[in-house]
Amino acid sequence: MRHLVDAVFARVPGAAPAACTGEAQKPRVLKELSREDIIDWRARACRDRQAIFEHIDQYGEFAARRLFTSAFVDQAQRHARISRRTRLGPV
Repeated sequence: MRHLVDAVFARVPGAAPAACTGEAQKPRVLKELSREDIIDWRARACRDRQAIFEHIDQYGEFAARRLFTSAFVDQAQRHARISRRTRLGPV
């Protein structure tokens, strides 16, 4: 499938190939952080779950799950859904 996407981008003038879209850079984000940085990010996410969603917006959900753990990302997403439902009122 990847080769088909690359072939399509090769035909479109000015289009970025799949390797330049940031998709290939996502797994490296965690490797670039020191142990202290990871601890700091996780502590920040415990205080403010918006940090998780900002990380997802910038680096993607895969990178957020690697940094914060899948269970914590799932918990934050559930909490956000519940908060939205309670703000909207009963269905």
